[in-house]
Amino acid sequence: MISTLRKRGRLYYVRVRLNDWPRPRYFALGVSDRQVAEQKRAELIRRLELQSVGYLPSDTALEASGQPILSLLEAFVADVEARGGSANTVRLYGRGVATVCRECRWVYLRDITRASCEIWRNGGLAPVVSSRRGAWAAPLNNGGAKRRDGGAPRRRPERAGGSPPLGAGEGAWGPARPTALRAANTINHMLGYVKTFLRWCGRRGFLEGDPLRYVDNIRIKANRGYRRALPLPELGRFLASVPRHRAAVYATAYYAGIRRNELNRLKRGDFHLDAPKPFVRIPGFVAKNGKTQDVPLHAALVPVLRSYWTEDLAPFAWAFYGHVPNMDTYRRDLQRAGIPYIDEDGRRLDFHALRTNLNTHLREHGVGLEDRMAIMRWSDPRLARETYMDERQISVAAELEKLPDVCSNTASGLEPRTAVQPSARASMPLACSIYQA
Repeated sequence: MISTLRKRGRLYYVRVRLNDWPRPRYFALGVSDRQVAEQKRAELIRRLELQSVGYLPSDTALEASGQPILSLLEAFVADVEARGGSANTVRLYGRGVATVCRECRWVYLRDITRASCEIWRNGGLAPVVSSRRGAWAAPLNNGGAKRRDGGAPRRRPERAGGSPPLGAGEGAWGPARPTALRAANTINHMLGYVKTFLRWCGRRGFLEGDPLRYVDNIRIKANRGYRRALPLPELGRFLASVPRHRAAVYATAYYAGIRRNELNRLKRGDFHLDAPKPFVRIPGFVAKNGKTQDVPLHAALVPVLRSYWTEDLAPFAWAFYGHVPNMDTYRRDLQRAGIPYIDEDGRRLDFHALRTNLNTHLREHGVGLEDRMAIMRWSDPRLARETYMDERQISVAAELEKLPDVCSNTASGLEPRTAVQPSARASMPLACSIYQA
């Protein structure tokens, strides 16, 4: 360690280089008395040595610990958008982190603790709701903002008022939702948003360590209620029972596997119906994976789309924006067709379940894994095998019948067995039989 006290004009400064530093650094002491400068130099060196071995947080972390999380969240959201994050990703990160911080009563980085996060995750901490626009009424309003890439405005078609400010209180979205009323998967997603935000803070020196490093996600059992697929006759009855303009939207989402957010951002020119093999080109700034891909269109879908759009519709006009049904309308359409939204096993049939229907029906008709991944625009085979697969629709009875009969000779020579009456000792409960032994 090298430390040199120097003077420039009337004031002293110190030149310091620790053993693990590649180059020396200079610190202004701001005093003109040499004895006071020597004392401040000793205090500075002691603090720097403690910070180098991890006993004290760095100066950047100390300064950031007193800043409101909201100011850091604004920089984080801006960084996510600058790195190419979609409008939906920016909204999820901003609103997710703001919601968790509000319900956990975190205002500064130093307030984030493992204990408070686990209480929130377990549903034991009641959310703090205020109708006044306080610390979380952030100027992060994504509603109606124009995109530089030419995409659709960040405004939900179902809500005329657009998206509320991130972290807004009761005046914008109503009371905060208690954790106990959220699904386990939703809580895990929100916890992941916060951990991503904290990792971003750590890479920039705002945090010395991740306080939520050992906070585990909620374990989701394999037999949980999730999405399901409909048999093809039942799906056809559903499309026939809804109005034609909504049936065209549902049919496009099913046959092309297009997500709700992608439907709202596609334009008429993206659908090439006059090509030898009709297809829809999903631009990279619209697709979830950020890649421009061509998805073939089913022959039964082409006449439906021709009748849905007028001939004079401009190529740059929105294809479905503002006409994708919201969940209330979707549930009423299911009810009209006599299809329950949630079955007896707790599996739901939401709008995104149309992708589960497509993947399941493709597998049922013998389409291979790689082809299904290409149609659904996936890179992880587990999505095709597990997440978006309804195994109950896949019949394996016909495959089982391919086995030869090896029981014909055995079954002809069997004699029926008579029922054996159990003895009193055998019918005795296990605990009692132990004491009787």
